[in-house]
Amino acid sequence: MPIRIAYQFLLYVSAVFLRIIGVFLPGEAKLNRLLSGRNNTIERLKKLPPKQKKRVWAHAASLGEYDMLRPLLKSLEQQNDIEIAVSFFSPSGFEHAEMPSHWMRLYMLHDTPSAARFFIKKLQPNFVIFAKYEFWLSHLRILNQNQIPFLYWNTALRASHFLIQPWAYAWRKALEKALLFACQNKETQRILNGILPLTPKLLTGDMRFLQTAQVRDLPGIFTEKEVAQWQEKRNIVWGSSWQEELEVLTQVIPLNTGDYRFVLAPHDVSEKNLVHIESQLPGKTQRLSLWLQNPKAEVVVLVDGIGKLKYIYRYASVAIVGGGFTNALHNIIEPLSLGVPVLFGSNHAKFPEAQEAINAKAALHADTPKELTDILTFLLFHQGNEQLIQFHQNQARAFFESNTPNLDVVLPYCTAALTK
Repeated sequence: MPIRIAYQFLLYVSAVFLRIIGVFLPGEAKLNRLLSGRNNTIERLKKLPPKQKKRVWAHAASLGEYDMLRPLLKSLEQQNDIEIAVSFFSPSGFEHAEMPSHWMRLYMLHDTPSAARFFIKKLQPNFVIFAKYEFWLSHLRILNQNQIPFLYWNTALRASHFLIQPWAYAWRKALEKALLFACQNKETQRILNGILPLTPKLLTGDMRFLQTAQVRDLPGIFTEKEVAQWQEKRNIVWGSSWQEELEVLTQVIPLNTGDYRFVLAPHDVSEKNLVHIESQLPGKTQRLSLWLQNPKAEVVVLVDGIGKLKYIYRYASVAIVGGGFTNALHNIIEPLSLGVPVLFGSNHAKFPEAQEAINAKAALHADTPKELTDILTFLLFHQGNEQLIQFHQNQARAFFESNTPNLDVVLPYCTAALTK
């Protein structure tokens, strides 16, 4: 009880504080767009006519979480005669989410008891879906008080999450009544089994895998002639690379006797950075835009534009993905979707799919660029390397397929809630 009261007090204080700060910021500032959006949502809810069908309310923090929700919402709408309202916490989601025009777009209000009570009373949802880890205590309590079923979709937790702490009892108590937790990974399922043992859970996989699978199946961007050009050699692709991954490349270039083509797609494709890379590999690179037109032999293909990497991965044998040494690990799901094993640095604690890929032998990691160089050298140039690469490719393909969500296992829970 004291924690819940303290939480509510802090929310009321923060609501006032945010409005004071907003006075000193320009109108287009993110905070003022948020505050203005919430005011518009209040006015819209006041004028909202009675619903004509059962209404599903889905909440996403921002654009990424909405993209996780969208396939589930579309499938749910295809199977049920419903209205859909989507709320956002961040302007990035509210302003940029692509959704059908007949879906309702709202901001979630501040998580005070009075705001939550107003929001739910006016919206009148029959069923609620929260994306990932949107644990808003006041809204959850009002839903429970009104016996409105709710489900968590694509939930992902780490061992350090606040829900595990003794002081988070009020949150755990509210979450006990969740209809289901659709868990992104085994670690999340394990954590929830420990703190909410009686609440249903399903291991449904990561929605990013399903989104990536959809992109994978899109037509490519290269011409038939360019595709043949890619296929002339086995391509080793450095994806979204930083300086540490570039160091690995410089060490393996002398070992390549022509069996492989090295492709470098830097995280930063600005002219300044491209020139910097070219200075570290003098005479050994050719920019992709030129290589496609008139390829030179035995050069590192330097990707000089954005949006191309996911299509280049289609012709890769192995990928070295950047960010795992000193920055945030970049997207490893894209190459894995194509059966391309990935190598990266060990700074990946915030990306559970990385450790799971390592466990599945779909990925290899290293603590330092030197160690990664040694691993890559063994993989590419050791006797029997073709069989080894093929093994990791098979593991990558199997890992991706096993983690691609199946909406069919969750939809019955949603439909059951709507037909009560």
